[in-house]
Amino acid sequence: MSTRPAGVCSPGWAKESGLRPINARLETASTSGMFRSSFASQRCLVPMTGYYEWETTPSGKQPHYIHGPGPLAAAGLYAARKDDAGEWSLTYTIITREARDASGEVHDRMPTFLLPDLSDQWLSPDKLDDKDAMVEALTTSSEKVAATITTHRVDRRVNSTQKADPSDRSLIAPID
Repeated sequence: MSTRPAGVCSPGWAKESGLRPINARLETASTSGMFRSSFASQRCLVPMTGYYEWETTPSGKQPHYIHGPGPLAAAGLYAARKDDAGEWSLTYTIITREARDASGEVHDRMPTFLLPDLSDQWLSPDKLDDKDAMVEALTTSSEKVAATITTHRVDRRVNSTQKADPSDRSLIAPID
């Protein structure tokens, strides 16, 4: 089984030429035809140390690095599918919500983060019977994590995937 390249995070059933969303909204993920099935039984964690958001400024797009005091776990949904050649691939999407953290200074959405005590329940392969209760638990968990998140401006080299080395730790260093 292979995984899709980074940045290709749409549902496994999405056609190459069709709608290919990269995020699912917490407000509708449990009821939307696009994500309902995955929300019910194909949930995953997307580990990260932080993420980038961009602010539009008169001089161009200014990247910000948004992070917590330690590793973060975003709520994700996954899907598997066979391609035309019979190869399996996994795709995922991150569930986002209204920004209630430092990212709200830069962008109106943020990943939905999980506290460790919710991770086991979220990862359970059992089908969810009470989706509303899970949305509420995710909201509460994410708000607690959001209170620990900070942001800072970073070098615009981040804007170029051709020029920036993803392993270069200076890409998350504060500027100013």
